[in-house]
Amino acid sequence: VTGGHNGTLIFNDLAASPGVISATNGGGLFFENADGAYTFNDKVTLNGGNAHIEILGTGDAANGSEGTFTFVDADITNPAGDGVLPTPDAAIEIDDSEVIFTYTGTIVSNVTDAVILTNNSGGSITFNSTIASTQGMLIQDNAAGTILFADAITLTGAGAGIRILENTGANVTFSGTIAS
Repeated sequence: VTGGHNGTLIFNDLAASPGVISATNGGGLFFENADGAYTFNDKVTLNGGNAHIEILGTGDAANGSEGTFTFVDADITNPAGDGVLPTPDAAIEIDDSEVIFTYTGTIVSNVTDAVILTNNSGGSITFNSTIASTQGMLIQDNAAGTILFADAITLTGAGAGIRILENTGANVTFSGTIAS
Protein backbone atom coordinates (compact mmCIF):
# COMPACT_ATOMS: atom_id res chain seq x y z
CA VAL A 1 0.00 0.00 0.00
CA THR A 2 1.68 3.22 -1.13
CA GLY A 3 1.12 6.78 -2.27
CA GLY A 4 -0.85 8.41 0.53
CA HIS A 5 -3.65 5.82 0.66
CA ASN A 6 -6.22 6.95 3.24
CA GLY A 7 -9.01 4.40 2.95
CA THR A 8 -9.87 1.36 5.03
CA LEU A 9 -8.70 -2.17 4.30
CA ILE A 10 -10.07 -4.98 6.46
CA PHE A 11 -8.81 -8.53 5.94
CA ASN A 12 -11.14 -11.24 7.27
CA ASP A 13 -10.78 -15.00 6.89
CA LEU A 14 -13.54 -16.46 4.69
CA ALA A 15 -12.77 -20.12 5.39
CA ALA A 16 -12.15 -22.12 8.54
CA SER A 17 -8.65 -21.33 9.85
CA PRO A 18 -6.29 -21.11 6.87
CA GLY A 19 -5.57 -17.47 7.76
CA VAL A 20 -5.87 -14.21 5.88
CA ILE A 21 -2.32 -14.00 4.52
CA SER A 22 0.45 -16.57 4.23
CA ALA A 23 3.74 -15.62 2.58
CA THR A 24 6.55 -18.13 2.18
CA ASN A 25 8.58 -16.01 -0.24
CA GLY A 26 8.87 -12.40 -1.36
CA GLY A 27 8.83 -9.25 0.70
CA GLY A 28 5.74 -9.69 2.88
CA LEU A 29 3.58 -6.65 3.71
CA PHE A 30 4.85 -3.23 2.60
CA PHE A 31 3.24 0.12 3.46
CA GLU A 32 4.71 3.44 2.32
CA ASN A 33 3.00 6.76 3.01
CA ALA A 34 -0.01 4.70 4.11
CA ASP A 35 -2.49 6.88 6.01
CA GLY A 36 -5.58 4.66 6.21
CA ALA A 37 -6.81 1.94 8.56
CA TYR A 38 -5.45 -1.58 7.96
CA THR A 39 -6.90 -4.42 10.01
CA PHE A 40 -5.89 -8.08 9.72
CA ASN A 41 -8.56 -9.95 11.71
CA ASP A 42 -7.21 -13.48 11.32
CA LYS A 43 -3.94 -15.34 10.97
CA VAL A 44 -1.06 -13.64 9.12
CA THR A 45 1.93 -15.95 8.58
CA LEU A 46 5.17 -14.60 7.10
CA ASN A 47 7.84 -17.29 7.01
CA GLY A 48 10.12 -17.40 4.03
CA GLY A 49 12.23 -15.29 1.74
CA ASN A 50 12.22 -11.77 3.17
CA ALA A 51 8.56 -11.89 4.24
CA HIS A 52 8.18 -9.23 6.93
CA ILE A 53 6.14 -6.11 7.80
CA GLU A 54 7.57 -2.77 6.69
CA ILE A 55 5.90 0.62 7.29
CA LEU A 56 7.80 3.58 5.88
CA GLY A 57 7.68 7.22 5.03
CA THR A 58 9.12 8.43 1.78
CA GLY A 59 12.39 9.64 3.26
CA ASP A 60 11.00 12.23 5.66
CA ALA A 61 8.43 12.31 8.44
CA ALA A 62 6.22 14.79 6.51
CA ASN A 63 5.44 12.04 3.99
CA GLY A 64 5.48 9.22 6.53
CA SER A 65 2.76 6.71 7.13
CA GLU A 66 0.10 7.95 9.57
CA GLY A 67 -2.30 5.02 9.45
CA THR A 68 -3.69 2.60 12.00
CA PHE A 69 -2.35 -0.95 11.66
CA THR A 70 -3.83 -3.86 13.60
CA PHE A 71 -2.56 -7.44 13.42
CA VAL A 72 -4.80 -9.64 15.58
CA ASP A 73 -2.90 -12.95 15.16
CA ALA A 74 0.41 -12.88 13.31
CA ASP A 75 3.60 -14.91 13.15
CA ILE A 76 6.83 -13.80 11.48
CA THR A 77 9.66 -16.32 11.24
CA ASN A 78 13.22 -15.59 10.08
CA PRO A 79 12.95 -13.03 7.28
CA ALA A 80 16.16 -12.96 5.23
CA GLY A 81 16.58 -9.16 5.13
CA ASP A 82 17.75 -7.19 2.13
CA GLY A 83 21.27 -6.59 3.40
CA VAL A 84 21.17 -2.84 2.65
CA LEU A 85 22.86 -0.97 5.48
CA PRO A 86 22.46 0.84 7.82
CA THR A 87 19.16 -0.96 8.51
CA PRO A 88 18.86 -4.12 6.40
CA ASP A 89 15.19 -4.84 7.19
CA ALA A 90 13.79 -6.57 10.23
CA ALA A 91 10.84 -8.82 11.00
CA ILE A 92 8.99 -5.54 11.66
CA GLU A 93 10.36 -2.17 10.57
CA ILE A 94 8.61 1.17 11.13
CA ASP A 95 10.47 4.26 9.91
CA ASP A 96 9.72 7.97 9.27
CA SER A 97 6.11 7.62 10.39
CA GLU A 98 3.49 8.47 13.02
CA VAL A 99 1.36 5.34 13.21
CA ILE A 100 -0.93 3.56 15.60
CA PHE A 101 0.41 0.01 15.35
CA THR A 102 -0.72 -3.05 17.32
CA TYR A 103 0.85 -6.46 16.73
CA THR A 104 -0.28 -9.62 18.50
CA GLY A 105 1.47 -12.90 17.78
CA THR A 106 5.07 -14.10 17.63
CA ILE A 107 8.32 -12.90 16.09
CA VAL A 108 11.30 -15.21 15.59
CA SER A 109 14.24 -13.56 13.87
CA ASN A 110 17.63 -15.22 13.63
CA VAL A 111 18.86 -13.52 10.44
CA THR A 112 17.81 -9.86 10.84
CA ASP A 113 16.85 -7.68 13.80
CA ALA A 114 13.46 -8.62 15.20
CA VAL A 115 12.28 -4.99 15.34
CA ILE A 116 13.61 -1.72 13.91
CA LEU A 117 11.79 1.49 14.94
CA THR A 118 13.55 4.62 13.64
CA ASN A 119 12.88 8.29 12.90
CA ASN A 120 9.23 8.21 13.95
CA SER A 121 7.55 11.48 14.90
CA GLY A 122 4.79 10.17 17.18
CA GLY A 123 2.00 7.66 17.39
CA SER A 124 1.66 4.51 19.44
CA ILE A 125 3.43 1.22 18.72
CA THR A 126 2.43 -1.83 20.78
CA PHE A 127 3.79 -5.37 20.63
CA ASN A 128 1.58 -7.91 22.42
CA SER A 129 3.88 -10.62 21.17
CA THR A 130 6.69 -12.89 22.18
CA ILE A 131 9.94 -11.99 20.48
CA ALA A 132 12.92 -14.33 20.07
CA SER A 133 16.02 -13.15 18.23
CA THR A 134 19.72 -13.84 17.86
CA GLN A 135 20.17 -10.42 16.25
CA GLY A 136 18.35 -8.02 18.60
CA MET A 137 16.29 -4.85 18.16
CA LEU A 138 16.94 -1.20 17.26
CA ILE A 139 14.90 1.74 18.60
CA GLN A 140 16.54 4.98 17.45
CA ASP A 141 15.85 8.65 16.70
CA ASN A 142 12.14 8.57 17.55
CA ALA A 143 11.03 12.12 18.38
CA ALA A 144 7.71 11.38 20.12
CA GLY A 145 5.06 8.75 20.78
CA THR A 146 4.84 5.63 22.89
CA ILE A 147 6.45 2.27 22.24
CA LEU A 148 5.35 -0.71 24.36
CA PHE A 149 6.70 -4.25 24.42
CA ALA A 150 4.11 -6.06 26.55
CA ASP A 151 5.28 -9.68 26.36
CA ALA A 152 8.40 -11.82 26.75
CA ILE A 153 11.57 -11.02 24.81
CA THR A 154 14.36 -13.60 24.48
CA LEU A 155 17.65 -12.48 22.96
CA THR A 156 20.49 -14.95 22.41
CA GLY A 157 23.65 -14.98 20.33
CA ALA A 158 26.56 -12.61 19.85
CA GLY A 159 24.53 -10.02 17.92
CA ALA A 160 21.59 -9.95 20.30
CA GLY A 161 20.76 -6.83 22.26
CA ILE A 162 18.26 -4.02 22.50
CA ARG A 163 19.77 -0.82 21.13
CA ILE A 164 17.85 2.25 22.35
CA LEU A 165 19.52 5.40 21.02
CA GLU A 166 18.64 9.12 20.86
CA ASN A 167 14.87 8.89 21.32
CA THR A 168 14.36 12.52 22.31
CA GLY A 169 10.64 12.44 23.09
CA ALA A 170 9.54 8.83 22.72
CA ASN A 171 8.43 6.82 25.74
CA VAL A 172 9.79 3.25 25.44
CA THR A 173 8.41 0.65 27.91
CA PHE A 174 9.12 -3.05 28.41
CA SER A 175 6.49 -4.67 30.65
CA GLY A 176 7.24 -8.32 29.85
CA THR A 177 10.30 -10.34 30.79
CA ILE A 178 13.59 -9.92 28.97
CA ALA A 179 15.92 -12.93 28.89
CA SER A 180 19.27 -13.47 27.26
